Amino acid sequence: MIKYNWVCNQCSNVNQAGTDICTTCGCSAYAPPDEIDARKDPSGYELRSFRALLDKKVIAFCYTPVFIVVFAFNGNLLALMLVVLSIASLVITEFDFVKFIFKDKWAKKSFAGYSVSMLLLFLVRVTATNEVIVNTVIALILVYLLAMSYYLFKSQASEEFLSRYYKHHKENVN
Repeated sequence: MIKYNWVCNQCSNVNQAGTDICTTCGCSAYAPPDEIDARKDPSGYELRSFRALLDKKVIAFCYTPVFIVVFAFNGNLLALMLVVLSIASLVITEFDFVKFIFKDKWAKKSFAGYSVSMLLLFLVRVTATNEVIVNTVIALILVYLLAMSYYLFKSQASEEFLSRYYKHHKENVN
């Protein structure tokens, strides 16, 4: 029991000492920020949570080609095999997401562009011999990757992609 008057983080009601639950909205005095956010704006909270999950999926798919090339160039076949198996399991568990990417024009072009530029970054570094050219090309690719990162995660187009995938996901789950 709380031994002092406290203010509810959800509705700002002042509650008396000795109560753990808000008398106005029913929120717990010990509610974590996620629970408060979910109570205040349930659909917004669900969308933000979905966005965080989607960002993790996007990162996994964007960096996959680089991992394969790195392991192939290093000659570590066991590590390469583990990466391929983990990628296969990622594709199997996220098959709906993979299908959606290949059907969505923006996602297909964006993910391909990001992945190809990551591959180019690695390949230029490994294969080129002229250091000035290598550094210039790497700098250009890094600037492009920075712009693409913004485009993939923070742009209006990425928000529209999120909305399309969220709608698709809701329709297929229910």
